[in-house]
Amino acid sequence: MNMLKPVDTSRLEVALCLVAPRMRTDQAGQPRKDRDGVTQWVTSVAVTVNNGRRADSDVIDVVVPGEPQGITAGMPVALVDLWHNDWAIDGRSGESWSAAAITPAGTAAGSSSPAARSKSGGGDA
Repeated sequence: MNMLKPVDTSRLEVALCLVAPRMRTDQAGQPRKDRDGVTQWVTSVAVTVNNGRRADSDVIDVVVPGEPQGITAGMPVALVDLWHNDWAIDGRSGESWSAAAITPAGTAAGSSSPAARSKSGGGDA
């Protein structure tokens, strides 16, 4: 079961890089690549979502194609075309997050447009 859903990032009050981007690797330590052969990178991001009466916070690992540029731990970031995936494989289940890019907050590229999102990233981190 895979449920890939676009995420409305306009509800994010805060997105803060907690762990600087790192190359995503398989169990043998080899770089993971997306369907297009682009090396995937993963970044741990703290997000706070306004749910009306209260805000919910969580830490998510976001997978992107290619190395995010200019992203360091502790800086506010924008998640471009963020997608959420609930998955279940061989009796295990979880969720994963992928985005077209992670950029420093406030940059022109920091907008969300699901139609422009490439769905070749993702999977469990």
